[in-house]
Amino acid sequence: MARGRRGRYHIRNCIGMVLADATSPLTAAEIGDRLALLKKRNLGVSNNSISQVLRGAKGVSTSETHVAHQNHAKRKTFSLNDSEKFTTWVESKRRPRNV
Repeated sequence: MARGRRGRYHIRNCIGMVLADATSPLTAAEIGDRLALLKKRNLGVSNNSISQVLRGAKGVSTSETHVAHQNHAKRKTFSLNDSEKFTTWVESKRRPRNV
């Protein structure tokens, strides 16, 4: 993963592509599996880092679902509501380049 808070532009952009293609809400594990199928470059993200990157994202809704047959376990699911808001949010986090 890229260093620094603003160095995660590429990861956020790829997660946005995955969420835009999804028809139903996805968990962080499902997002990670679909990121591996993109065959971009090795992003090296875990389930925890995916959910941390999406924390506070504009245009993304979250919900918690209960996992069957487990002790009160909850899973957070993510779905993209407004792709324009998400793109604006990702661009605002982009690291400025030296010109």
